Amino acid sequence: MSLLDTNVLGRRTERLGMTPKQASQWLQFFELRFVFLPDREELFTSWHALVRSQGIKGVRSHDVRLVAAMHTFGISRILTFNRADFKDFAITVLDPATL
Repeated sequence: MSLLDTNVLGRRTERLGMTPKQASQWLQFFELRFVFLPDREELFTSWHALVRSQGIKGVRSHDVRLVAAMHTFGISRILTFNRADFKDFAITVLDPATL
């Protein structure tokens, strides 16, 4: 499973300033530099537990799925432009702008 969200990269250019072509170039950049992990069997159980315990609704469930995937692999840090989306979880959130 990739912790790089193609949905986020492909959002309207007003939001992140990327065209689909630029998003594709970034995806290729990351594919060459990072290991992409498959979903683990326990992902659904972990995801469901987080959704239930945090009272998650709607589109926010996608962020929680990333956190659940991180838990199944013992990953404690995420690189994201959306720091606020992950503030309620016991993970380290890194903003690319600060690196």
